Amino acid sequence: MLCMNCDSDNDVTEFERDKAGKKEVWRLCVGCRYRLAIGELNLEPRMGRPPIGESQKVSITMPPSSWKHVDREADGNRSEYFRKLVERDMWPAPRWSNEACLGYVLSATRHMGYPSDQIEELMDALQHEFDIKTVTEAERLFKGNGGV
Repeated sequence: MLCMNCDSDNDVTEFERDKAGKKEVWRLCVGCRYRLAIGELNLEPRMGRPPIGESQKVSITMPPSSWKHVDREADGNRSEYFRKLVERDMWPAPRWSNEACLGYVLSATRHMGYPSDQIEELMDALQHEFDIKTVTEAERLFKGNGGV
């Protein structure tokens, strides 16, 4: 038998609790029974959403245009929006660069057996395209060509 609170099997005892004329069966280990007895454990169902962390009050000063952006992006929940920004900052996405793109192309051309003079010519042409096209233009060109 396992504790209904912590899944421990250490000296688990089953007992009934009468709540508003309705019997509830509880199974608690010795540690959870002790925490219940001294008031550290509350097994009553909680109202509202479960807590997700520590709450602290913060005041942020920004121009009205920034607040409009936040409200537009936050979809009515500023706390969640700022929490996601912080999490994104803590675990940034892998860095993308022209050099990373060239590395992928170099790997693919070597894998396909391209001769080194063709690889060099392709790399020069790619670097030229990096200089004259924006990321948006290149993406639009790729998508407009069916991805190929």
